[in-house]
Amino acid sequence: MLDFVEGGSLHNDDGNRARIRKINPVKKIAMTWEQADTAADTPVEIAFQASAGKTTVMITHDRLQTRGDADGLRAAWGVALGRLKASLEGASS
Repeated sequence: MLDFVEGGSLHNDDGNRARIRKINPVKKIAMTWEQADTAADTPVEIAFQASAGKTTVMITHDRLQTRGDADGLRAAWGVALGRLKASLEGASS
């Protein structure tokens, strides 16, 4: 579930949550990630860069405590971006 406004929230099926801190349309989304199995909330920034009819999405997830956390979240963000890409490609067909 996504409440896509500043101060809104995101919830996923893994029990993770995020609070949206700032939205700059077409450029950036800043949020605080609340992962179910870690004690500390962590900042996430999603930036968008348009070029040649495509958009690059860059995710920066800071203040991760362990290499395992970083590797797990890198994989999870990769899956999420893959789903987004497939969804957008399906919508444009």
